[in-house]
Order: sequence, then C-alpha cells, then structure tokens
Amino acid sequence: RNIRARKFRGYIVLACVLLFLMPIRQFVIVPTEIISLDTMAVTSPVEGIVAQMVAKPNQPVKQGDVLVRLDDTAIRNKLETAKQSLEVSRAEYLAGAHRAFVSTDKTAEAGVLKGRISERLAEVAFLQDQLRMLDIKAARDGIAVYGLENDWIGKPLSPGQRIMELADSNRIGVNAWVPVADAINLNAGQTMHVLLYADPLNPLQATIEQAGYQATKSPDGVVAYRVRATLPPDKNVRLGLRGNAKIDGDWVVLGYFILRRPFSTVRQWLGV
Repeated sequence: RNIRARKFRGYIVLACVLLFLMPIRQFVIVPTEIISLDTMAVTSPVEGIVAQMVAKPNQPVKQGDVLVRLDDTAIRNKLETAKQSLEVSRAEYLAGAHRAFVSTDKTAEAGVLKGRISERLAEVAFLQDQLRMLDIKAARDGIAVYGLENDWIGKPLSPGQRIMELADSNRIGVNAWVPVADAINLNAGQTMHVLLYADPLNPLQATIEQAGYQATKSPDGVVAYRVRATLPPDKNVRLGLRGNAKIDGDWVVLGYFILRRPFSTVRQWLGV
C-alpha cells in the first residue's frame, strides 16, 4: 500500500513537472481605444479669447471650414487706434513737407515724419493680418476631436496653444497602454485581438505598427508602454470606442508564465 501511495505521489509530481514544462504563448490583456493614425494639431495662431467653437466635437469638417472663432474686440480697438495714428502721422508729414519747402532747415524733420508713416502702415498691416487669423480654419478634411465645447468658451489662448485635433477617419487604428509590470516583448507586426465594449461579439484583429521603447505615464496615471496598431482598411469603426486587447508574445513554458510576476516581485524585494 505504501509503494502504491509513493507511486501515486510520484505520478502527481511528474504530471506537475510536465504541466509546468508545457509550452504556452505569453499574452497580456490591456485597455484600448480606437484612434486615428493620422492627426493634425489645431493651434491658436495669435493670442486671444475663444468666442465660439464653430466645429462641434467629432464633427466632420472640410478644408477651409472655420473651426474656432476668437474674440476680435481687443484687436479691432488696436486697429482703429493704429489707423487714427496713421492719419495723424500723414497730417504731420504734410505740414512738415510744407515747412521743408519753405525752409531747407526742415528737410530732415520731413524725413523723420515720413518714416513714422511707414511705421504706422506696418502696424496697421500687422493688426489686419491678426484680425484675419481670428477665424481658425481647417487645413484639411477630417474630424474635429476635442473635449467639451463649454470648456473652451471664454478661455484665453496663447500663440501655439493646442485646441483640438483633425483626425483622418480613413486611417483608423488602435491605441493601447501596456503597464510596465505586465510588459512582454512587443514588436511591429505582432497580432492584437481587440474586443470593443460596444460590440463584444465581433472581435477585431489589428497589427502592431509601433511599440514604444520608453515607458511614459498613461492617461490613467500608470507607467506604461504605448502601442499603436493598424486595422484592416475595410473595417468601419467609430473613433473613440474603447475596449480590451489581447496581445500575444513569445512562446514560454507554463511555469515561467505563472511564476514570472512572483519571481519579479521577490527579486525587487530582495534587491537581487
């Protein structure tokens, strides 16, 4: 009876060893979002205050359409003041030119007044250019992507500040964040299976296009590697949909797959 019990325990140990040596493919499941792989940032060309968000969130726009309208009160006031200063400079120049015609000693003064007219003309032209830039227009066709409209109304902007993005709806892809603790070997060309919350019965198959080498903080506040993948061109998926993705890695034995995280935690704790 003892021999049979020892054999049984031996068979169990052998089965566990064989099970731990069974090959299995590493994988990680991470949150994902449907994004556009071709986006263009829309920034403010001048300093101003947002008066109207003409393009609504996720609205398709055409090239030349007005996206954002900035308040023109301050620049219009400056432009009117500059025009009045220009008229004054012209009047002063005419008077100076008349004095220079009468007396040669006033010739230098007339030259200074003429230069002042050039300065006023340059100032008026500059303000007119700024006035035309208050209507921020789309540089190409796309979809206006930004947050809430009310978050921008009345907000002061500095030159170069990002307002929204123009996304190309014809180049749809997947954006995923792989936490450092769950990281596996990620290479371009690997397969990613995407399961969206909005359509859980129809998984999508994407191909990794780019995997970040440097870990950065994700929108959820977790240090992770960013992964971008492409979808087949025949897939019509709405931007902004979220879900989970299963990313396949290298082939390993089951024991390594199960004990990788505990071993990593113990090594960090022991400092070896």
